[in-house]
Amino acid sequence: MLVLCRFGRCLVYRNQKCVLKRYANQTYDKVMGPVIDTEKGKPIWRHEALDSDGIISPGLSHNAFTSP
Repeated sequence: MLVLCRFGRCLVYRNQKCVLKRYANQTYDKVMGPVIDTEKGKPIWRHEALDSDGIISPGLSHNAFTSP
């Protein structure tokens, strides 16, 4: 963790990693973006916390999103 403090402000940077695996049967893990609801044009409720890269947005908790 890297902490930068300057002029009374503090920025905390965390290094988050996502482990992707390759398997013996030639398959692999893939991180995909959120599934978009075609009627509403928004991500489905399960994917509301995800960025376009498929990883949760900074500052959001995955526990904060519950079913509608």
